[in-house]
Amino acid sequence: MERDYRIDLLRIFACLMVVFIHVSAFGMLADVGSFNWNIGNIYDSLVRSAVPLFVMISGAFLLSKNISYKEIFSKYILRILIIYIIWCIVYAVYSFIDMKMDHSLNWNSISFIINHTVQGYFHLWYLPMLCILYLITPFLRKIVKDNDSKLLEYGFFLFLFAAILKTIVGMEFIPKQNIIATFILKFPLDFILQYYSYYLLGYYLYNSNKFKGQKRYYTFAILSFIGCTIFTYLMSNKLGQLSEAFYGSFVIFTVLEAVGIFLFFKYSNLIGLVSNKLKSIIKVVAPATFGIYLIHILVLNIMVNYGIDISICNSILSIPLIVILVFMISFIIIYLIKKIPIISKYLC
Repeated sequence: MERDYRIDLLRIFACLMVVFIHVSAFGMLADVGSFNWNIGNIYDSLVRSAVPLFVMISGAFLLSKNISYKEIFSKYILRILIIYIIWCIVYAVYSFIDMKMDHSLNWNSISFIINHTVQGYFHLWYLPMLCILYLITPFLRKIVKDNDSKLLEYGFFLFLFAAILKTIVGMEFIPKQNIIATFILKFPLDFILQYYSYYLLGYYLYNSNKFKGQKRYYTFAILSFIGCTIFTYLMSNKLGQLSEAFYGSFVIFTVLEAVGIFLFFKYSNLIGLVSNKLKSIIKVVAPATFGIYLIHILVLNIMVNYGIDISICNSILSIPLIVILVFMISFIIIYLIKKIPIISKYLC
């Protein structure tokens, strides 16, 4: 398939969004309603669709390919599993070194590393999920192979409807909400609200021209960001602690934000404004985003340990500054690793 610089640019943007989520989370450690908390909430609400966008990009390309069963296992699943195990070990060893405990090699230290390897570091959940998506790709291809736009459109609106209902369940500040939520929860919405829905959505949006010129989806994305920010504040203020009810991947705010951003990168003329030199940079950075995702938490934690965190200045500036720094350091490390093909294949 010919390189699509629009999707490459979206991949880089989504990767930056992931880093933003984890850096802005430090602002959320402050008291609810405080300046740092509000800034963290604004930034966090702005980038909640990061992982869904990655899944949509995968769906846009993998569901368009004729991949054999053998390829699925040998080229995709096996590689991801090896990468997952290696990075679980890396983060387990890092956690052991980072802990203020006896670092001598004994049964306790080995047990610590084994347990943390099995548990996996928090952001590595994405890799087992990706393996399952690859496993069910042949089934999902049966849905898209006839290019039945009506069926895909039905799936899209079903996904939106289920996401709206899930969002209502989280709105505990609505009068009599418990009655509404109890009724809604009788229906197993989780059958629909899974990452395979984003996987299919990515294919649908990428291959359909139905949304061309429909800028209302950009408006929906902006309103979703505002809604996520406001409702998170209201719920957190009610509970006296951070509520992540509207931060999930399957609330309507995240779904509409993901749709709006995906369509923006598909239909905007950003690439037309980019010089050939910048395209060559995009061509290098985009393939590194997977590795950046894997290593950025390690880079961020080490920086924080050395006092380079959002407290260095006003959080309005410090959060994006730390994001850029983490992204750049992570990219440089992954870029160097990729220079060693045998190692990079199973690391990034």
